Amino acid sequence: MGNNSGNSGNNLGNNSGILDNISDNNSGNNLGNNLSNKHNKLSHIQNSKLTDKDIDLLLQSLQKNKEKIFKYVLNLCITNDEYDTGPIFSQKTASDINIPYKSFKTILNRLIKTKLIARNEGKTSQVGYIDIHIFKNVKDKAIIFYGLNSILNNSLGNGLGNGLGNNYDSSSSNLYKTTTIGEAKNLSKSKSQLPSEWQKVDLAPLTAIGFTENHLLQISSQNKLSADMVQDSIYAFAFDLQENNKAKTIKSDPINFFMGILRTGKIYTFPGNYESPQDKSLRLYRENKRKIEQERIVAEKEAINLAFNEWFIKLTNGQKIELLPELLRHNTSSEKLGKSKILESSARTHFETEIWPDVKNGITKQKQ
Repeated sequence: MGNNSGNSGNNLGNNSGILDNISDNNSGNNLGNNLSNKHNKLSHIQNSKLTDKDIDLLLQSLQKNKEKIFKYVLNLCITNDEYDTGPIFSQKTASDINIPYKSFKTILNRLIKTKLIARNEGKTSQVGYIDIHIFKNVKDKAIIFYGLNSILNNSLGNGLGNGLGNNYDSSSSNLYKTTTIGEAKNLSKSKSQLPSEWQKVDLAPLTAIGFTENHLLQISSQNKLSADMVQDSIYAFAFDLQENNKAKTIKSDPINFFMGILRTGKIYTFPGNYESPQDKSLRLYRENKRKIEQERIVAEKEAINLAFNEWFIKLTNGQKIELLPELLRHNTSSEKLGKSKILESSARTHFETEIWPDVKNGITKQKQ
């Protein structure tokens, strides 16, 4: 891969000066003429000299602004059903994808040196443009790598058409064109292509970051990991993102980071504080039941106290004496009854065992 990437600087780097002159030359050509002329286009179905493995590695290594530009180019080529972006204005494009113009030119040149994309000759004038070519094998791999829906629904697509010529169709239906090679059409059938055990894999924990069946199909086709290993990895990574804020320590997109690990045949290891979805459900169930039971006990104790006080103050002295142990009944005067802790204990025991069950039943029946 190193030789391929290095040679690209010799093959394509000499054209890098074109970008520096875009929008800076004040010729009198009008916009219509500029956009209607395309010079020295590369072959419509030309492949990059990169191997599939090299392309995978390069896609995994794309970070931040370099990946923004690549996705922008890929989105345009899919949308236009072509391998070329058509005329785009570099300054406007840089603004649309929130990259400083000077940085955009530098990053684009570096991206071209990877041989994932190449530059068709643009037009240097006051309304000059650039025209980027994506190689056939790179486009095919990138659609699988990112997933078609993820590409078309990417927020970068919001600015598409703002910096483009008249040849760009911004209608919503055009956004869902597929590639001429039919690769994108096949992606919609990915689930039926998965082995039965892989169709059972739960993707839900990672759908928020764009993990799809297309990614699963790519992993399963490598035969490096079992479906159970991938399922565990999905649960582990989702837990790390949600509970340990893992995204803050990842330089690239979470989905690219995750796929980069699985493509090498490695699993995503469980963090030290990991708790499986099943264990979490059981724990929450136990905690909830325990809380409900504790609240019930507290509530019943309070209800017993209130009911006991109401019942006890209605008792006559004779009734209270009858609640005392037999040995104390004949030696207790009315004056001592009010201060007797033995009486209170005996009365409470009698109330809770003999009186409260009927009182409780009466309360619950009223609420039904």
